[in-house]
Amino acid sequence: MSHFAPSRFEPMTIAQRGKLSRMRAEVQQRKPEHGETRGSMRCACGATLHFTIQSTGISYARCSAACGVKWSQ
Repeated sequence: MSHFAPSRFEPMTIAQRGKLSRMRAEVQQRKPEHGETRGSMRCACGATLHFTIQSTGISYARCSAACGVKWSQ
């Protein structure tokens, strides 16, 4: 599940999908060998994106601002 739109009723634009894909890829690069890692990085909106990634590749993230970026993958 992921979300990155001004309203939950509006579909994501191509540009928003690209930004979301780049953020997911950056989180995947931080995958630990064992266990899980928590961290933060800059969100597309400029706020802080907090994430958790497991050694299996499953990740969870949520932006600290109201831009709507979040995922569970």
